[in-house]
Amino acid sequence: MTNTTTYTVTLPTGATATRKSARTYTHAVITGTPVAYYEAGMAAANGSGAAAWYQSQIDLAVNGYVWGVVSWCGRHDLAEKAARTAHGRMPTDVVRIVGVNA
Repeated sequence: MTNTTTYTVTLPTGATATRKSARTYTHAVITGTPVAYYEAGMAAANGSGAAAWYQSQIDLAVNGYVWGVVSWCGRHDLAEKAARTAHGRMPTDVVRIVGVNA
């Protein structure tokens, strides 16, 4: 069996995101999505089960943003490419490249 390593990233919220993999990761791309995006989603959910999920994300917000990892990368140049892609998908997001702890 292949050896796996647990990688962690600390988000601006203080929470940690983890990933176990046999691959080697050195960087992660994290994004902060404005709370307004989740508020609009919650309004559109109109009381359905999805509304509770949107509210749970809003509850995790720090300084008006909900943070999460969008990509784990093994090289800085790949992290830069993933960051450009993430920013192109959601131009209002804050995109950061951070180091990964093993």
